[in-house]
Amino acid sequence: ERGLFHVLERDGQVLACAILKLIPSNELPAQGAANAPPPARAEWAELGCLAVNPRFRNQGRGEAMLGYLQRLALTRGVRNLFC
Repeated sequence: ERGLFHVLERDGQVLACAILKLIPSNELPAQGAANAPPPARAEWAELGCLAVNPRFRNQGRGEAMLGYLQRLALTRGVRNLFC
């Protein structure tokens, strides 16, 4: 979702989080309103703020979050993903 964090959680603990910002082609370079609704599809997306809880590092949580966001981006039509 544009402007929202995706959170990997288990038993009430945050394991990892990140943001996937979908960027409609009419906003490249960033020209759109900050509070615009999330686009249903976009060719570009920015992956940011990927963080893993220190207690759960080296257990594949970051890779799981990255894989999830890559698959989500593809379902939204994203062909260009950057950090």
